[in-house]
Amino acid sequence: MNESVMKLAQFAMSVPCGGKHPFVNARDEFIVNENINAYFSLKDVETELEFKEKVALELCYYCADNHWDRYWSSRLLTWINFVLGSDLSKDDMTDIYMFLSPLGGRGPELGREFVESGYDRSVIQKAKEQYRQGGGGKK
Repeated sequence: MNESVMKLAQFAMSVPCGGKHPFVNARDEFIVNENINAYFSLKDVETELEFKEKVALELCYYCADNHWDRYWSSRLLTWINFVLGSDLSKDDMTDIYMFLSPLGGRGPELGREFVESGYDRSVIQKAKEQYRQGGGGKK
């Protein structure tokens, strides 16, 4: 992990999520909240962009409708928005999971575009349109 990623990770660890501070375990997993097992691997994170992709595109699962927990998910969503400097909603997180996230079976191109754009919702709309036209799923 380079220095800029380490600084971003340290900043993210300084922000509590549900009363607890995130941490990195011995397996190089960034544990945001162990109560809901919200984490992502740091093993393949080399840039700030990749760190932000993990936060936006992998943690979205815990804030999507299919996994929503009023207490924990709302706190995680607040943490995500603070760390990313975004204003994503529960509905956005569901759409990100369904149409942009590798966890939802999507390829990385539009997910990366979404993060690079500063979380522009028009990228979500573009992904939805591609999905409707039969272009969804991994390539």
